[in-house]
Amino acid sequence: MSSIKYRAEIDGLRAIAVISVIIFHLNSNWLPGGFLGVDIFFVISGYLITKIIVTEIENKIFTYKNFYNRRIKRIYPIFIFIMFFTSIVGALIFTYNDFNTLRKGIEFSVVLSANIFFAKSQGYFDLDITSNPILHIWSLAVEEQYYLFFPLLVILIYRKSLNKKLLFQAIMILFFLSLASTFIPSSYYTKYINTYYLPQLRFFELLIGSGLSLLSPYKGKGGGNYLIIADLISFICLVLIIYCFFYYSEKTLFVPGIALLIPCFLTAGVIYFSQSGKVIKNILSLSFIVKIGLLSYSLYLWHWVIITIFNYVLGNVSKSILFITLQGVLTFLLSFLGYYLVEKPIRYRKISFWKAFVYIYLIPSILIVGMNYLLRNHIRKIDRQYTKEDSLVIENTLPSKVLMIGDSHADHLSFFLDYVGKKEGWKADIININNMGCKFPIDKNGSIIQSESCLSVMNKIDKYPVIFISFFYDLYSGENPVPRSDPLSYREKNFYLKLQNFVRFLAKDKQVYVFSNIPAISYSPLRILHLKPFGLDKYLPPITSIGDIKSSNDKIYNTINNIPNVHWVDLLSFLPTEYNIDSGPIYKDQDHLTPIGSYNIGYKFSESQILLPKILIEEINSEKR
Repeated sequence: MSSIKYRAEIDGLRAIAVISVIIFHLNSNWLPGGFLGVDIFFVISGYLITKIIVTEIENKIFTYKNFYNRRIKRIYPIFIFIMFFTSIVGALIFTYNDFNTLRKGIEFSVVLSANIFFAKSQGYFDLDITSNPILHIWSLAVEEQYYLFFPLLVILIYRKSLNKKLLFQAIMILFFLSLASTFIPSSYYTKYINTYYLPQLRFFELLIGSGLSLLSPYKGKGGGNYLIIADLISFICLVLIIYCFFYYSEKTLFVPGIALLIPCFLTAGVIYFSQSGKVIKNILSLSFIVKIGLLSYSLYLWHWVIITIFNYVLGNVSKSILFITLQGVLTFLLSFLGYYLVEKPIRYRKISFWKAFVYIYLIPSILIVGMNYLLRNHIRKIDRQYTKEDSLVIENTLPSKVLMIGDSHADHLSFFLDYVGKKEGWKADIININNMGCKFPIDKNGSIIQSESCLSVMNKIDKYPVIFISFFYDLYSGENPVPRSDPLSYREKNFYLKLQNFVRFLAKDKQVYVFSNIPAISYSPLRILHLKPFGLDKYLPPITSIGDIKSSNDKIYNTINNIPNVHWVDLLSFLPTEYNIDSGPIYKDQDHLTPIGSYNIGYKFSESQILLPKILIEEINSEKR
């Protein structure tokens, strides 16, 4: 009966992988290619999992229950413990939007699909990437998805035939299919904002490890020279891996893709040749390196949680040597405790698959999803109290003769319109035409686009004699930084021309008012209010604006300025200089006003400005129109 021999040097390689990832996340300038540690993990995982399955099939002891029992006991206890920890900390210091993103990510994590969630939604209202405590779980999800389909493949091909050559050929076919998928343009994946997390673009890395596990140990052509050759090749591979850590960066092309073949094959080289040599095997098997490798799973899970919490509270200050040192110490301390108190005791406990499934996976998963749902509702109440969303009401019983159209930057001007409209004697409805599937219903020739959604938009617009327009212009122009993790995905081709054609068409028989934009900011002022009870708000860096809002507004103004019946509404000069005023925060996230902020701008505006002239108000409120 064959057996799987423990290879300490693989734990040593794990140590190198996890340390590289931690250094990269602490400060990417120190090790710009440190993210490759994840790819090293993929190769190692593919190698070990295939080795285990094939050996158990050969010994006729493989069962799905035993396989997934080990997976649950190995992966889930410390994972779910850290998810509970992260949820509780998040509930204490996160704003509602931030916690809701965390909650959704955890829900997808417990069903092994966090990477799909991040690929689809890492964008619009999401946590800043550097402040999302569970973003790193994407790689764990990729591995688990691989573990779902790969054992079935091995069983179908290998259980009856015991033909390693046939299995290797099947693995190579899948390898090339996965690699080929990385050449498909991102635009093909219309449902995904960020293809970086997609499993099919990563499986080729695990398949390298799987294929490697089927090869016989290197013995050269006989004689003792093979030891020297094995040591030399494994040494060169290890040195080149370390070189890749410095040469690669986040800007490296074809990541994920063919650029990752180099570090993955180098990792395979270390795994394959070190078992036949002595030097690299002995180096990677040093006691302190192996101990780090044994902690690598806990280290990987804990490090990003710690780093992102520090980032959330301290911003760039968390990158100081003092705080980086503190983050490193906390990571190792919590990982050590987690390994010996949670991970190791449960991993080696003998329990049945069904007990592991119910008591380790199912019940904790249900508990954390339920807990986070309750916490979300609690945090939402707190935020709504801060922003006065339930208490600020402006009664306006006039008939609606004005229509505000746009996106969420039209919606957030609701209280501005209510206050100014009531004071001047008019009322406005708001329609988010972004949600109707037709942002700009006029084509380049000035004609209405004959689609159902565009015709629906124009039918609604036709009912109103006065039109207000407000968009998050910078999001669609792509010319200014915006608080989105993948801003180019929102870019609208020929945006200024489309806006101009739309405004010109409307202005043929309507009065059109185009509103300026407000600046996006570095973080929500609600974060200050959430951290204040713990005395942590004093560590936050000052809120700053993002990009050049004046230049951006000037470009919009110049786009519509010479069109008859079109008026420019400049809100920028009425925006409070403080982001938290006496009555509350004026922003609810990085670019949307709170009811207080919207109301305050309306109040300031009305002190010195008139939005609609009296003659126009009388005209639209009369029976003539």
